[in-house]
Amino acid sequence: MSELDEIREKAEQGDAQAQYKLGLIGEGVTQNYMEAAKWYKKAAEQGLAEAENRLNSIYEKWHRKAREQGYPWKHHNLFRMYHESKGVRQDDEKAAGQGDAKAQFKLGWMYYVGQGVRQDYGEAAKWYRKAAEQGDTWAQYNLGVAHHKGEGVRQDYGEAAKWYRKAAEQGHAWAQFNLGWMYRQGEGVRQDYREAVKWYRKAAEQGDAEAQHKLGVLYYKGEGVPKDDVESAKRLREAAEQGHAEAQCNLSHMYSEGEGVPKDDVEAAKWIRKAAEQGFAAAQHNLGCKYQEGKGVPQDDVEAAKWIRKAAEQGLTPAQHNLGWKYHDGKGVAKDNLEAVRWWVKAAGKEAAERTVRVLEMTALEEIAEKLGEIADRLQEISNNTNQ
Repeated sequence: MSELDEIREKAEQGDAQAQYKLGLIGEGVTQNYMEAAKWYKKAAEQGLAEAENRLNSIYEKWHRKAREQGYPWKHHNLFRMYHESKGVRQDDEKAAGQGDAKAQFKLGWMYYVGQGVRQDYGEAAKWYRKAAEQGDTWAQYNLGVAHHKGEGVRQDYGEAAKWYRKAAEQGHAWAQFNLGWMYRQGEGVRQDYREAVKWYRKAAEQGDAEAQHKLGVLYYKGEGVPKDDVESAKRLREAAEQGHAEAQCNLSHMYSEGEGVPKDDVEAAKWIRKAAEQGFAAAQHNLGCKYQEGKGVPQDDVEAAKWIRKAAEQGLTPAQHNLGWKYHDGKGVAKDNLEAVRWWVKAAGKEAAERTVRVLEMTALEEIAEKLGEIADRLQEISNNTNQ
């Protein structure tokens, strides 16, 4: 029996440390995050704090990935729901077949994630619909998501909005958020910023951080409501205090500019750091710029380069461009023109990089000419002294 088999056997027998180790293997070696979270959850339920921390870390990574990809349907939260499910039992299937809405929703969810059954989006949508038609809010919400994404059913924004509305009117916060999104974007409904504000507000009042953030943005832009920087800052703070990275970034901007709050560079740096430490690329670049300028933090070229590099490595073009200049000027990093060009190539593509190389070549030639001039002057000086 291999070491891995021994760990798995112990984990299946309820050994919390073995379950935790399987989680680490799933997360770091096989990169099967569903499997990793399953074992972390088992260990956490036995009180293992390290497992609980790793599980929360996976949830946050999923959350951030979904947000960065622009998903309006809070797909990251479906990941948590997966791990709150206990699996499909025969009595669940029987109950679903007999019309039990909760069992129908659960069966739909299991088909959606492929837990205990073969993954099948069509079957998932079928069971969601049965439960949704009986008024189950989660089923209505998930059926809306299915139509929104075109999973198991034909993509239809109008149908998505219809089912979101049914769930939203029953107080489902995620459905309220998604309906607000659709009104703002004009997807499946006529674009209407006032309606967007209405539904975002309902979700925000239930503590939904994404809705609080979007509501703050609408107040800042004056979309659907009169422009109100104070109200914008208030809503952004609500989301920021829940750890919403983009809201933290925007609240930092409010403090930098003195919009809706007193101008305070130190407070601005505090909030941008919180977002940067979550891996939010725009915030990392912004924090680097603050160190570069000494704005709200001590001026520090090394710290500036460190944070700008973090953003550049995530593919943020302005950060890549800025890091290139760091290498060109030797600020916070060793001067290295080749490394400068490498980052400019990433930022601007081959054509722009070639233009930059030509500039560098001209600069180099000017430097060589200057050095030759200095040598010639020195030789002339030596010659004059010799003749004397």
